[in-house]
Amino acid sequence: STASDSGQVQSQSNTSSGESSAKATINVTITGGDLNGSYSATCKEGCCSWGIAGDNVFGNQYSETGKGAKEISSVQLIVNDVKQGSKSTKEFTLTVSFGDLFSKDGKSFTIDTREGRAKGSGTLDLHYSGNQATVNVKGVSEEGPSIDLKMECNNIMTPTNVGQ
Repeated sequence: STASDSGQVQSQSNTSSGESSAKATINVTITGGDLNGSYSATCKEGCCSWGIAGDNVFGNQYSETGKGAKEISSVQLIVNDVKQGSKSTKEFTLTVSFGDLFSKDGKSFTIDTREGRAKGSGTLDLHYSGNQATVNVKGVSEEGPSIDLKMECNNIMTPTNVGQ
C-alpha cells in the first residue's frame, strides 16, 4: 500500500542538491517470480534522451553498479517515431535488470516488440513536453513476470543540449 507514497521517498536524500540532481525517477512493479514486488531508482547520469540513439528515437539509459539482488541496476528503453506530445504504442524495447550488472547472479526482464520482434508484450504510454516526459509501461516480459513501469524524466538529453 505504499505505491501512492512513491513521490515522498526522495525527501530522504542527504545531499543538498537532492531532487534537482535526479534526471529521472523510475518506479517498477514486478508481478510473479522471485522478484515479485515494487522497486524504485533515481537516475542521475544520462537517463532519458530524444534524438541521441537515432532520429525521433526516445530512450532511457540507466545503469548502476554495486546493486543488491533486489535492487534495480539497469533500465534500458527504446521507442521509435517519437515527437513532442503523447504517444501510445505496443512497439518498444524495455529491459529492467536487478542485481550486480554483468554478473551471472543478475536478473533481467525484457519486452521487445519493435520491428516485428515478439519478446513479451505490452503497451507504452509516453507524454513528452519540452524537456520532460512521463513514460508508463504495462506488459508481460519474455521471462514471464509482468512489468508495470512509471518513469518521470526531468531533463531529457537531446542533440541540442547534450553535454550541458
